[in-house]
Amino acid sequence: MIADLKLYKEYKESELPWLALVPEHWVIKRGKLYSRLRAREKTGGARSREDREEGSQA
Repeated sequence: MIADLKLYKEYKESELPWLALVPEHWVIKRGKLYSRLRAREKTGGARSREDREEGSQA
């Protein structure tokens, strides 16, 4: 199964100690961002207290 996987043309450093190289077109973002966005979907866009205190616009 793994032998059937195709390699990507170019790779870049992930800047994460536990993850070496990733395909060039991948975007590395913190998982915390996605959990906040998902929580806002469930609450109808309400910001958390932590977001308000940080002044986050995300």
